[in-house]
Amino acid sequence: MGKRIIDLKTEDTLYIGDVKVQLIKKSGQLARICVEADNHIEIKHERMSASNPDVETQAHGKHTL
Repeated sequence: MGKRIIDLKTEDTLYIGDVKVQLIKKSGQLARICVEADNHIEIKHERMSASNPDVETQAHGKHTL
């Protein structure tokens, strides 16, 4: 598995395959992003700062945009 570290400015867009990720807003350690992907692509959100990661994992599954 490859790894990339990419710095984005507000309104920058990153394409990962057919998935579009855009940085909407950044404030302190919080960033708001917009993810546009086909409905069959599963999107997961895992909050790494949680004491129990199972509690903080959110699976968005098959999403509608």
